[in-house]
Amino acid sequence: MNYYIYFVIIASFKFFTHYLNVIEVFIDRDLPEDIIYDYIIVGSGSSGGVIASNLKGNVLLIEAGGYGSGFFFNIPIVQPLLLRSDYDWKHETVPQTNSCKGMNDNTCFWPTGKIISGTHRLNNMIYHKGHPIDYADFFKDINDAKKYFRMNEKSIPVSETNFKSAVSHAFIKAGKILGFDDFSHVNLTQLYGKRFTQIYNWWKKILEPPKVILNAMVTKVLFAGNQKIVTGIEFIKNDQLHEVFGKKIVLSAGTMGSPRILLHSGIGPKDHLNEIGINVVEDLQVGENLQDHVTTNIEILLNQTVGCSLKDIYNPLNVIDYLFKGNGPLALAGSDAMGFVGFNASSDIPDISFILLPISIADDHGLHLRKAINIKDVVWNRYYVPLIDQPIATILPILLHPQSKGNLRLRSRNISDTLLINPNYYNAQKDIKSMIKAIRIIQKLIEAPPMRQLGAELIPKKLPGCENHNDNSDGYWECYIRHLTLTMYHPVGTCKLGDYEDKTSVVLRNFQVKNVKNLYVVDGSIIPKASSANPHALISMLAHKFTHEMNLINDADE
Repeated sequence: MNYYIYFVIIASFKFFTHYLNVIEVFIDRDLPEDIIYDYIIVGSGSSGGVIASNLKGNVLLIEAGGYGSGFFFNIPIVQPLLLRSDYDWKHETVPQTNSCKGMNDNTCFWPTGKIISGTHRLNNMIYHKGHPIDYADFFKDINDAKKYFRMNEKSIPVSETNFKSAVSHAFIKAGKILGFDDFSHVNLTQLYGKRFTQIYNWWKKILEPPKVILNAMVTKVLFAGNQKIVTGIEFIKNDQLHEVFGKKIVLSAGTMGSPRILLHSGIGPKDHLNEIGINVVEDLQVGENLQDHVTTNIEILLNQTVGCSLKDIYNPLNVIDYLFKGNGPLALAGSDAMGFVGFNASSDIPDISFILLPISIADDHGLHLRKAINIKDVVWNRYYVPLIDQPIATILPILLHPQSKGNLRLRSRNISDTLLINPNYYNAQKDIKSMIKAIRIIQKLIEAPPMRQLGAELIPKKLPGCENHNDNSDGYWECYIRHLTLTMYHPVGTCKLGDYEDKTSVVLRNFQVKNVKNLYVVDGSIIPKASSANPHALISMLAHKFTHEMNLINDADE
């Protein structure tokens, strides 16, 4: 019976999102009104939304996606249903050698928001500042970073999750018992239990709102003749090619989107551009240095439900509780607790974070999540199907500072072609060793009294593909990790920020693309090294830094 109820709910939502997008695209004929703008911002996510909302002057914001549903899409629990929808770019990696072995074709799914507010509409809403080491590439004085964080937090509400499951309380207590002080409930970008994103809520309310063009895919930047001076952008809307001009162009299209635009514009590794037939304007290491927070699913069997099954979610009383108070399981943004652990006793830099989800991949009976994640049938049928309708929580051990690095390439010069994304997960054996250490910590957590009171235990069967390894051996867990490989949706680094002398840098410390005038990149792609927490707070803080500096320059020129 549950299967058919879930099927109707999920199928109805997919039908709604698809035709909402179809209608949006069909009726949207809006185009830029001015010949030239002071700024053109490409992308409306964690960075672009901040920049467009705060820059002074005549600002144009271009977003490839649509508006979406202001009501349904802002309900936190709905987030997983947007994966692989029309509001997702639906990126996938190239087949991996050392990872993703439990996924179809050895490819991992990389969701990215194609909607106003970008991936901030698809993520788990977690707001965490990370560690001061994450800001070292951007600030000489840590107090400057604090200043911009304060700016950011004045413009977006951050508060502790409204939904706290029984297992989240036990998880936090277990961490404290083991001596890990940094275990807590998650802080979210939310308002009254609803998802809150900068541009979605504010672009209509500020004094000088930007001109916003939706459903417009930017193909490349435009140059002044043969000079390395950017004058505008080219974009496609309603199958028509358009140009619009600006004094300054800011790419905030994300770790995949910004390098894609640069490469199609002739800015990137000359060998790669020559190979696919794009004229080289500037030879820079665009698409290199790709890093991601990689994780895996560790399911925990419990002896009681924790109040956030799908049955709890569609319970009318819980729906009413959410609509009027912003509480209940509909306010769950995927996870409700997290913790940080470092392996070096002499350092306070965390190596691993743990995200607790009081839910499981199996909760929807395989109707959506396993397809979204791309799990092989054999893994699903033999490992996950027996878990259906059982009370389960999930702990994700997240590798914060991976040694493995990958790259991003264009498949061809055709802008419609998919990207070649190679994260190169677990190419470095040190990453495997760190993840095994993390799993050993999870085992200690579930043995702690608060978790034992909930009957917490690991799934008592082996993952398909790893049966030949001894149970609970390091070899088994290495196999498990290499098979059940997941992204935390935190890719960074493909337009690396650095000094001019650094041959691997793409963007200078003032956010300008090296050797190219009037072109800037401000998003996760410029972050040189994976951060010590979810990167949204860092990215939006850097956007405030850029905006503040640009406004100071403009004020001085007037």
